[in-house]
Amino acid sequence: NQTTGQRIVQYLKSHVMYLVLIALLLFFATQNPKFLSWGNLRNIVNQSAYQVIVGVGLVFVMIAGAMDLSVGYQMSFAGGIMGKLLNDGWSIPLVLLVGILSCILMNLLNCFLCIKFNVFPFILTLATQYLFMGLSYIWSGSKTFLNFPDQFKSFGQGYVGPVPIAVIIMVIAVIFASFVLNK
Repeated sequence: NQTTGQRIVQYLKSHVMYLVLIALLLFFATQNPKFLSWGNLRNIVNQSAYQVIVGVGLVFVMIAGAMDLSVGYQMSFAGGIMGKLLNDGWSIPLVLLVGILSCILMNLLNCFLCIKFNVFPFILTLATQYLFMGLSYIWSGSKTFLNFPDQFKSFGQGYVGPVPIAVIIMVIAVIFASFVLNK
């Protein structure tokens, strides 16, 4: 038998994130009327898609009781590998395959080192992020790769109707992860 006050407190505790989100939306909407426009909301979701996709993968790592701090530089190194291969004339499917395989190998290295040296993943991946950062700079020669084929750029810059392709990939990743985690 809870009192009304206790029920309200319980409701607020269980819904605090939604309430904070609504408060932030209202605050920013009153500061700039264009904040809630379709173009701005699409831009925010599109820019967040990459972090959400990486976050989906990290959910599995965290559920296993670990934490991987090196994923940002894994993305940097894999992106550098893919950029250089594209500039060298490799086909897009082969470049994507190499990018995926390079990420798998980097994660296998993290796993191997954690098991071999019995090091907590948080500490190990703090170290390997600097390894991957250095490899990224060495591989790329500290330069930016440009002039990618339009078919490749469409993954990050293309649209299907009004929806960015990166957002579609993000939604597929979230749905797939949700299915796996719930089954």
